[in-house]
Amino acid sequence: MLLMRSSWFPVIALVISAMPGAPVGAQEIVTLPAADRALSARTQPLFSVGRADGREWEVFGSIGAVAFDADENLYVLDRQNARISVFDSAGRHVRTFGRRGGGPGEFGRPLGMAVLSDGQVVVSDVTRSSFSIFGRDGSFRRSEPFAQGSLVVGSQLAAHPLGGVVSRAIGNPGSSDPAALGDETLLWHRLGAGAARTVYTISTRRDRAGIASRRGAQRLVFSPGTHFALLAGGSMAIVTEETYTIRITNSQGRVSRVLRRNIPPRRVTAGDREHERERRAAAYGRPGGLVVVGAGGELPAGLRAEMAAALQDVEFASVMPVIDEVQTDAYGNLWVERSGASLDEDGPIDLISPDGQYVGTLTGVALPQAFSRRGRIAQVRTNELGVEEVVVHRLTVLRP
Repeated sequence: MLLMRSSWFPVIALVISAMPGAPVGAQEIVTLPAADRALSARTQPLFSVGRADGREWEVFGSIGAVAFDADENLYVLDRQNARISVFDSAGRHVRTFGRRGGGPGEFGRPLGMAVLSDGQVVVSDVTRSSFSIFGRDGSFRRSEPFAQGSLVVGSQLAAHPLGGVVSRAIGNPGSSDPAALGDETLLWHRLGAGAARTVYTISTRRDRAGIASRRGAQRLVFSPGTHFALLAGGSMAIVTEETYTIRITNSQGRVSRVLRRNIPPRRVTAGDREHERERRAAAYGRPGGLVVVGAGGELPAGLRAEMAAALQDVEFASVMPVIDEVQTDAYGNLWVERSGASLDEDGPIDLISPDGQYVGTLTGVALPQAFSRRGRIAQVRTNELGVEEVVVHRLTVLRP
């Protein structure tokens, strides 16, 4: 992603400074401007992959993750078909590796994927409770179990700048507190360099801002989730609240800076509730729409029907979290997607520089799922035929 002034001069200083650390215990509170500053973007379509029919690698069942490597190759994890397809910078198929099974290099239920700086590919497999690690040529290298006392959850798997990957997990390895088994943590899996390290803990033993439920209780639909993005040197941007609050940690996991914008959460509407019920009913009603995590199989059709019928009784939060997702590009800029005016539309995207300065806000652009070092973005979308595909563009953001 290139960030430029209206004169088309690259703002190099803006995109290479690293987030500074802070003394232990110190937290700098930064209030960002409340009013949006409009940014514009130019996109140049390059290629797309994914078809309704064709050769095996052209048809995706359910895209779980996409990533670029240092050579601009595109990696696509197909969860449903349990394989990874690789395409070169022109969109030509290079290789496909992985398949469903129980042997070396095979998957039960692949959940997330990350491409490391050295070209290795790491895939989390919830059925086998382990990471599968492949070389840059797609050859299987080894498997490493999840940290003892934890279960990797969520599809996000982020490459750590110092090696290994970071994931969300339930459980806190190494904790002597039995209640910590219910904590949600961000774990740094160093892969071959020792046990996983907890870099952040989101306790579920207490309410979060009066919204999140206590451990063991049913979470309200639309209550805040946990979103994170890796920054330079292993620091992180973490979102866990319904307000516009972004916690920046240093490489040791201590919060050094808190970024806030005075943007209130919007109320959850009747339309939001109905939209979500319909989405869940569709997922419960189709084979593959809902699976048993850890068991590697789909729920029986009868049970899916019962769950769909019970949707009228689900409970919803009263407000929608302001922040929907966070990402970082290859230069360390933070992309913060806000909730849209409705569930049918993408929300605006705030750009925040690596030193924590608000740059501006983009509208009319969906949040990219992956960024390359040369200004490419990858976005997953469903086309008019209902087919999942990955679209690659070159993106230039312009400052006023």
